Amino acid sequence: MTPFIPEAANTNGRRKTISDIFREALDAHNQPSISIGDIADILGPRGYGVLIVFLNLPNLIPAPLPGLSTIFGIPIALIALQLMLGFKTPWLPGIVRNRALPTDKIRSLFDRAEPYLDKLERYLKPRWFPFTARWTWHFYGLMMLIMAGVMALPIPLGNLVLAVPITVMAIGLIERDGLLLVASSIFGYFALGWNLAIAGGIFYAIWEGAHALFN
Repeated sequence: MTPFIPEAANTNGRRKTISDIFREALDAHNQPSISIGDIADILGPRGYGVLIVFLNLPNLIPAPLPGLSTIFGIPIALIALQLMLGFKTPWLPGIVRNRALPTDKIRSLFDRAEPYLDKLERYLKPRWFPFTARWTWHFYGLMMLIMAGVMALPIPLGNLVLAVPITVMAIGLIERDGLLLVASSIFGYFALGWNLAIAGGIFYAIWEGAHALFN
């Protein structure tokens, strides 16, 4: 099967940006809380990339709400797995779909992230087409699966470092921007190395502490 990532639609004579899609999704939801299932339903068939970016917004904000990297990292990993396997549309289990947060919190997080998205969108365009070929999407799905899985772990300072390449990679898929995809892949390797170093340091400190305590 071939992954489905649709082209962004036009609005008022210009290309609809990712920020446009997010704003429309939030404006269409007037309930006090919004679940991950609500987000998926609102976005509909607009693609894996858009849904991954949307779910990753809370992790892009420094000092986010506690536990958000795990709450959103797990569904991002599930979506990335399906992208890697070539599913046409993403599927989420009930326990993930029903996970909800206050709508005003999500709206506030988006308001804080929107200026950064706007700056990035100015430089986006379809290019470096060999790196946007459909077969490469399986590789990007694998990369995002690994990064999201590590991001869901309770590693201090690890979520933001991984959230950036995940988001940039998803945007690169939406916009068919091969340069962005290559850059995010390289950044992703460094981000994984950073998290591995932190996890190794924590494990070493625990080991040394336990050794000192019992010897």
